[in-house]
Amino acid sequence: MSRSKGFSLIELMCAMSILLIVAGSALYGLAVYQQQYTGTSVRQNMQSSVRNATEMLQQEIGQAGAFTGVGGVSQVTITAASKGSSTVTVSPAGTAANMFVGENLQVNDANQETVAITAISGNNITATFANAHAASTIVNLAGIFPQGILWGQISAATQSGGNDLYLIGDVNSDGHLYYVHYACTQSSTPPNYGTLRRSIIQLPSGAVSTDTLVQNVIPNPDGSACFTYGTAATVAGFTNIIPGVGLTLSTASSQKDPSLSGCGGVSTGNTTTCYITVTNSFLNLSPRNVLYGKALASAGLTNVLQPLPPSTYFPSFP
Repeated sequence: MSRSKGFSLIELMCAMSILLIVAGSALYGLAVYQQQYTGTSVRQNMQSSVRNATEMLQQEIGQAGAFTGVGGVSQVTITAASKGSSTVTVSPAGTAANMFVGENLQVNDANQETVAITAISGNNITATFANAHAASTIVNLAGIFPQGILWGQISAATQSGGNDLYLIGDVNSDGHLYYVHYACTQSSTPPNYGTLRRSIIQLPSGAVSTDTLVQNVIPNPDGSACFTYGTAATVAGFTNIIPGVGLTLSTASSQKDPSLSGCGGVSTGNTTTCYITVTNSFLNLSPRNVLYGKALASAGLTNVLQPLPPSTYFPSFP
């Protein structure tokens, strides 16, 4: 029988060299894939937060100016009203606490008319009626604020501008009136980047709720502010009607992208080029109720349009 022979040292070294090359190539490919996956995940997380914020912003801008009633009530009844200045009691009880001086009411009976509240005391309201009305007459509270995008009509502190957006309306479509403030701060200094925050109050005396919608907000590449606005218009005595809102938001990732050249090692430290930056622009977020109110005002149909409440109706944001 011939003698059995094993691998020679040279053959073993050649085999091991080939195995190391194949394994090294596989591990390198896996490392590259992992870096790319991490970079993709970082981008997706950034886009997700911006997308969620803009979806909410778009909804609430669209609902700005909507006035579907007070305290979840769109219709009330009043006691008998005489012609001229008359004080009547509102039902259901407690509804008048949510009304405001200047609010327009649509009286629905044979002598239909629109009257403005001149005074409120408890559950009683005072208005000047052109006609007399019987007890249990139905009154509609709903309407539209053509100035639903606030442009300094209340005070300088509620001036929508470059990095602030103030609006009023039934943004949740639940019969309540809300006052909303979006505040955008831009900062290029890590880790204290800027934020896009939203504060909301249910009028007239709800609690303030504040949330951070987007973190790591940085200055826009062209130096522009977060919000831009269409040209303000004055129609039928309603001043500063804003026809559209734009948003440009630039954000930076909170962690380095290892798929970028030189960003996977320790030696790069906090090199700014290792962080992903993304700019998203939404140029025409349409306030449909405001535009509808503007169209009604232009046509002279002002009976369902509402003036803004007085400044005392608006609590202060912290």
